[in-house]
Amino acid sequence: VEEHLIVGSVLASIVVLVFLLNWRATLISALAIPASIIATFGLMWIMGFTLNVLTLLALTLAVGIVIDDAIVVLENIARFIDEKGMDPFEAAIEGTREIGLAVLATTLSLVAVFLPVAFMTGIVGRFMNSFGLTMAFAIMVSLIVAFTLTPTLSARMLKAPKRTKDGKGHDAIKEGGFFRHIDAVYTKMLVWSLGHRWAIGLLCFLALGSMPFVVKPIPKDFLPKDDESQFQITARAPEGTSLQETRDIGRAIAAKIQQEMKNEVQYSLVTIGGSGQSAARNNATIFVRLKDIDKRERSQDDLIAVARDKVIPQFAADDLRTTVGPAGGVGGGGVQADILYTIGGPDLDKLNDVSQKMMSDLRKVKGVTDVDTSLIAGKPELAARVDRPLAAQLGVQPQDVAQSLNFLVGDQEVSTFQQGGEQYEVHVRASEQFRDSREGISLLTVPGNPTTVDSLASTTGTAGGGGAAAGASAIPLSQVVKFVSQTGPASIQRLNRNREVTIQANVLPGGSAQAGLDALAASFKAQNLGPEYNGGPTGRSKEQAKAFMAFLAAFGLSLIFVYLILAAQFESWLHPITILLSLPLTVPFALI
Repeated sequence: VEEHLIVGSVLASIVVLVFLLNWRATLISALAIPASIIATFGLMWIMGFTLNVLTLLALTLAVGIVIDDAIVVLENIARFIDEKGMDPFEAAIEGTREIGLAVLATTLSLVAVFLPVAFMTGIVGRFMNSFGLTMAFAIMVSLIVAFTLTPTLSARMLKAPKRTKDGKGHDAIKEGGFFRHIDAVYTKMLVWSLGHRWAIGLLCFLALGSMPFVVKPIPKDFLPKDDESQFQITARAPEGTSLQETRDIGRAIAAKIQQEMKNEVQYSLVTIGGSGQSAARNNATIFVRLKDIDKRERSQDDLIAVARDKVIPQFAADDLRTTVGPAGGVGGGGVQADILYTIGGPDLDKLNDVSQKMMSDLRKVKGVTDVDTSLIAGKPELAARVDRPLAAQLGVQPQDVAQSLNFLVGDQEVSTFQQGGEQYEVHVRASEQFRDSREGISLLTVPGNPTTVDSLASTTGTAGGGGAAAGASAIPLSQVVKFVSQTGPASIQRLNRNREVTIQANVLPGGSAQAGLDALAASFKAQNLGPEYNGGPTGRSKEQAKAFMAFLAAFGLSLIFVYLILAAQFESWLHPITILLSLPLTVPFALI
């Protein structure tokens, strides 16, 4: 960005020289760039901003704007010197005074465009705050420079052009060549347009009418995708897969990546377990670091496609659930899906059916891949079903059964102790032989009511395995609980006491994340679920929707502020509308 800032300043100065053909005027205009940028640094320091990508980008974009005010003022001063024969000092005063209000209105209009951007909400708003304020600072400083430094230098450095034998000055010579041709072409276009107003009006309506057709095919994403020379593959093996088996699968995928991409991979790293809700011993993450873009033939997107289309299908027999995409992103590390849509409700089975239908509809959208859901079924589990009538006779409460299983099988912290300046946690649970099988767990005991147990003491005896109580009140779990082997979800997401399922997907190059979100929203609405079920985008997809609304709000405020500034300048409520009507005509051409 620093290089672009310097190059942009040089190119802007060259353009001024080409059109003014006066090195003195070019120098005066060019000095406005470093003066404005350096003064903006002071305002950035007051606001606590740092020199980062966004602030430097703002300064780079501001180069053309800060020199524009200086050029307008300088050109008017030069006109007073050339056409009216004024002394440079007097011309600097009169020329600046004449053009001052127009320059002020133009500058304030630009500030009105960028200032609302600085106060956007959400994650995008946090990024755009420094960008918008830096732009506003640079533009306002350029106004001060145009009203102070530019007239001062003009009064000292500009000189009246020497007259030639034919009575023409420097500007007359300039207008006799290429610029006269441009003026002639412009004059013809203007005359034709004024003479064919109906045609110009028709073209304007056609441009506006084409906007929906131009906007629709353009991909809509949260952030532009860049070649970062790295990507990740997440592979989740079937539930119950051992740590060793998962590690072997991860290493095999990494080996195939190295084989397929050969000299384009710098190194790969396999980790097992994951983090957050995806943490599990059957979850493998393969991080692939590519060589720099100038040292490889294929792009990052091409290599991701190779991993998705050639490497992953070789492991179809392992029944893996995979996601391939760029590593990292806004909001955290790891692979972040381009599309995230969460549905919530009381019935997990119903949510599963709904999510399967929505994923089926999402797969029909062109450019969408890696469609998956956070609901991972098939995890082996042992369900404890309490015989409530018998438990009531024995004085066993169902919550006591749950607490005993949680305490003896689940591992619970009961205390801490300090030794050698370090604090250690104390965890208590049953011995391994009483928690690694159904038979062992059945031997664990649960507290019961002694008044009901005494009559059964002769038949039940004493149960081993340790329990929550001793003596006659210790009831074996096998007497009141029936254990059933089954499968269930690996994890259950909850929000506001509702169960949730998240559908995720990635977008291929040229695809649109917004198209996928629209398909999910339409599919969810078409299933006519009750009011207890809800759905909406989350994560990056939610931020994309919030950013879109924030930009609309900033755009609306910009229009209002610009209109008020123009209304104050022209002292009319109608003329600003005439000027602002040119804005929608530019949108289709900008999108093309």
